[in-house]
Amino acid sequence: MDKLCIFDLDGTLLDTLKDIFISLNHALVKNGLPTKTLEEVRTSIGNGTVNLIKRAIGSNEDKFDAVLNDYRAHYDVHCNDHTKLFPGIKLLLKNLKIAKYKVVIVSNKQDEAVQELFKIYFDGIVDAAFGVKDGMKVKPSPDTVNYAMQQFKAEKNDVIFIGDSPVDEETALNAGVDYRIVTWGYKSISKLKDIKEGKIVSNPTELEKEIKVANPQGIDINEILRHCDHTLLSVDAKLEDIYALCDDAIKYNTASVCIPPCYVKAAKEYVGDKMRICTVIGFPNGYNTLRTKMYEAKEAIKNGADEIDMVINVSFLKSRNFTGVRNEIRALRKICKDKVLKVIIETCLLERAEKIKLCKYITSLGADYIKTSTGFSKAGATKEDIILFKKFIGPEVKMKAAGGIRTIEDAWDYLNLGCDRLGTSSIVKIVKQRGMNE
Repeated sequence: MDKLCIFDLDGTLLDTLKDIFISLNHALVKNGLPTKTLEEVRTSIGNGTVNLIKRAIGSNEDKFDAVLNDYRAHYDVHCNDHTKLFPGIKLLLKNLKIAKYKVVIVSNKQDEAVQELFKIYFDGIVDAAFGVKDGMKVKPSPDTVNYAMQQFKAEKNDVIFIGDSPVDEETALNAGVDYRIVTWGYKSISKLKDIKEGKIVSNPTELEKEIKVANPQGIDINEILRHCDHTLLSVDAKLEDIYALCDDAIKYNTASVCIPPCYVKAAKEYVGDKMRICTVIGFPNGYNTLRTKMYEAKEAIKNGADEIDMVINVSFLKSRNFTGVRNEIRALRKICKDKVLKVIIETCLLERAEKIKLCKYITSLGADYIKTSTGFSKAGATKEDIILFKKFIGPEVKMKAAGGIRTIEDAWDYLNLGCDRLGTSSIVKIVKQRGMNE
């Protein structure tokens, strides 16, 4: 069963306050009523349009229908004049999609307005959005949440609801589902003081982690291990450490061990045919001469390396010596023959256009993999780079993410994005610590 994340809209995903404020005051002025401040409107949002209007008109109940109709007519036209996504929300939603969560929006707005906003902001990154339809009650009634669960055939224990107010907490409790309340919405911290302990989240990055811990998607740890190049490239690695790395790799059935060139021969003699040996060439800076890289590769293969991870000459790339970059890849491809060649491009040092150019070079020159990073530069793999690779590499080229992959959840995300290999020293350690796969 897929896990379902249900998000409130206003104040959680979208900052719609200014458009609501303008439309409300338009309707009040048109009907001869005093306007409201932005703060007054902020504190009135949360129980749907009807309650917003009731609070705004006070004792002028005879003008309710006129104000409501004028508000809706104006908001239908101007609902997107000033509305915007809260910072970090788009990345959050994309990451949840990568992790195979189903993501749904529910709102106290009328369904027509919700669908309009869905098309503008969420099409392709959210699975569905539902506003209030005929016969539905607004939150804190669980009607919209229950409707979303019915549409996706989700059980209560597979659902987490995310909102920004005490009304959203009450909605989740009424629906009988887990929940988190965010602090970047329309309610001040003082208004959230009675939210149950452990349920408040202060930023989208934290929220993503909370969702994955509280409502974990099905992760196949054995599948992750099968794609790991179990790695030890630290400068002070001892031979006994390499042997221990090989033992763990065999036990946990990883794709390979990735080790320094000086240990390739000893490791190959130690594991025989039980484990593939990967090593690095031109590591970690890549500015070795071509002849040096060629010699390194020949020596590594002679000593038993099954896979070569080569660092490109980023200095050549930055100097626009594209011929030099291509010649390196071409020469190493020829030397590797039937051995696997992975080309490390060190994404953290490159512009987008440079990454695209390298995707095309690696494809045309027949390398087996494009690899993000050495793990020894300013940053490691990012999901955005993998998405970019996928768009520009050829169908025969595989992707390896490396550097900074320190959690099971991150590893699973990279596999779901299409990576075939993960360069990491952390995953086997986590599996051992947690007693997984025993």
